[in-house]
Amino acid sequence: MLWFWYSQGMVANIERRQHLLNAGVDVLGGRGARGLTHRAVDDAAGVPRGTCANYFESRGLLLRGIAERVFERLAPEPDRLKELEQLPAESAQQGYLDYVWERLQAERSLPLALI
Repeated sequence: MLWFWYSQGMVANIERRQHLLNAGVDVLGGRGARGLTHRAVDDAAGVPRGTCANYFESRGLLLRGIAERVFERLAPEPDRLKELEQLPAESAQQGYLDYVWERLQAERSLPLALI
């Protein structure tokens, strides 16, 4: 999907883009969709105003980037999945549910950003 962002003229600093998206997740999770603006993301990220708009030309592109970032951050850790696969069948369901709950509690803005 990275080609999409470059084809839209996005600035190519991947680390700053990720930082902006993480700030966007926090803004969306904390203030809701109405509070999500380029300026709010700039302020939350601690970058000069206009930076977010340089990376995401429209609110739609910003929302798409945030959605992709949320799912990247929620993706299960491969090593942990291997551990869970070793559980006996009778305790596997509870193990997976506990892991999901643990992940959601560790990053509270992620589930809120999905709402």
